[in-house]
Parts: sequence; structure tokens; C-alpha cells
Amino acid sequence: MRRGVTFGGALPQAPFASRLINANYADREIVLAGSDVSAWGDVVGGRDWVQADTSKDPNYGVFTTKPALVFDGVNDMITAPATPAANVWTIAFSARVTGAGSRVILETSPAAGPANAGSILIYENGGFLLFEYYRVGTTRKSFVAGAATVRIVAVLDPTTSGPDCWPRIYVNGVLAGAYGLITANAGQIGLYGWTMGTFAAGGFPWNGKMGDCLIYGDALTAGEVATVDAWLAVRCV
Repeated sequence: MRRGVTFGGALPQAPFASRLINANYADREIVLAGSDVSAWGDVVGGRDWVQADTSKDPNYGVFTTKPALVFDGVNDMITAPATPAANVWTIAFSARVTGAGSRVILETSPAAGPANAGSILIYENGGFLLFEYYRVGTTRKSFVAGAATVRIVAVLDPTTSGPDCWPRIYVNGVLAGAYGLITANAGQIGLYGWTMGTFAAGGFPWNGKMGDCLIYGDALTAGEVATVDAWLAVRCV
């Protein structure tokens, strides 16, 4: 096993790096056992994605030319601990959507409160990408036509209303969904553990690829989203 493997030179710096609370780059801080990824280092907050069961490790590969973590659609999954408590944050990543049934890309679970309240699910189903936010008795969704590789920026800000309400979901730089002010579970924002590739309990495994994954500790503006999207478009192809 090789620890802290990096590829291709100096550590990349995502836009607005000082505001990141997690930064996982697909070509950096990879723990490999052969071609399997058993850990993916967070270079900002130390909240690494890990998988102790080698039979469930994603592989290390590429989208087309640039590095990616590759999930096999059978049982591959990797998990990360909670982000710091915060009322506002932004997640940005690139992923390959295969359109092969219902598959979980990312899931978060609330650390407290009613079951499912405040949890987030990003998944694909039949060539569509879906974003779901769970409240007590309510599910909110954004349906977005799938593509070979998509860039997602989700801005989670319960303090705003109107056209820039929470959450805002951008796909390939275009605002694809926005929903009304949500206050019932605002105190839970940012109190989640993360699972990538399946549900935390297993099931609905994803056959796809993940590139850089960034979590900011505040809400990016539309202009800042465009900057991050352009950065992902160069690194995750």
C-alpha cells in the first residue's frame, strides 16, 4: 500500500480556497492498494473519505483523460465524517452519469433531529440526475437531464429567499433548480456524515465516476459558482 500518493506535480488550489472546509482532489492524497482507493484525503479539514473493506473500494481511473474515482455499480462505497456545524455551505463536484437505473452518488445523514429531516440525496435514475432534500413529510427534487459528465454546484443557504433561495443547484454552470425558504431544519445544516457510491446502509450502488469534490463553508454567489464550474470543467474531463 502507498500512502498519500499524489500525481502530476504541485497540489491544486481550487477557487476561493480560503473558504473551503473540505477539498478532495481526484489526483491528490489517494491511498492505493493496487488500483483500489482505500482512502481519499481531505487536504483542508482532515475529513478523509475512507473504506476499510477492500472488497468495496472504488478504483482509481480517469473520466476520459483526467483522474477520477471509479465506482463499480456492485458495492463500491466510501464515507467521510461530518462537516463542521454551519448554517450555510456549498458543495461542488464533477461526476459521470451512466443512466443505468437508480444509483446513489452522494448521501448525507442528519446528526440530530427527526429521521431523514435535513438529509440530502444526490442520485441518478434513467439518465436523469436528481437532488432531494428531506424535511418532515416533504421531499424536494430537482430533475436534470443527464450527460456523460456533469458538474454540480449546490448552494445550501436557508437565510435567503426570492430568486436566490435555498437550495440553488447548478448543473454545468446553469441554474437548474431553486426552492423556497426552508427554516424547519436550518439548525441541522452542515451536521452530516457523507456516503459516496451507495446509501450508507448499502443498496442502489452507483456505476460511475467522481472527480474533485469541494465543500465551502458559505454560500457562493452566482458569479463565484461560474468560477468554480469553469475550474471543474478543466480538471474533470
